[in-house]
Amino acid sequence: MRIAQRLYEGIDIGGETTGLITYMRTDGVQIDNSAIVQARKVIGEDYGNAYVPDAPRQYQTSQERAEAHEAIRPTDLSRRPAEMRRRLDTDQARLYELIWIRTIASQMSRPNSNAPPLTSRPKPAPACWNCAPRGK
Repeated sequence: MRIAQRLYEGIDIGGETTGLITYMRTDGVQIDNSAIVQARKVIGEDYGNAYVPDAPRQYQTSQERAEAHEAIRPTDLSRRPAEMRRRLDTDQARLYELIWIRTIASQMSRPNSNAPPLTSRPKPAPACWNCAPRGK
């Protein structure tokens, strides 16, 4: 939790302290609309438009209650884990990458048969359920 707290409070990036993740003490499943827009842009740039769903993916809790906080996510999805690794210690980099990957994966569509397999793309694919081609 200390590592997440440090990412939330901020890391020095270019002489400015910047919070890298949203509030981490939450069980929320929704993310802000601006983050969804940014995630869709990153998915298209990094993995191709075949992995951008027609409509943003929305999630709900199984309970009938209002969410006080959105899900934990990076504050800026354009800060890819590879570039942040230089600015973070090993544990911070691992946690940031996990949060970034899960956020991106939450907005990806399942690949269709016409989509190129992510394993052959030049950029590394996130480790998620819908990123690897399914065998028969």
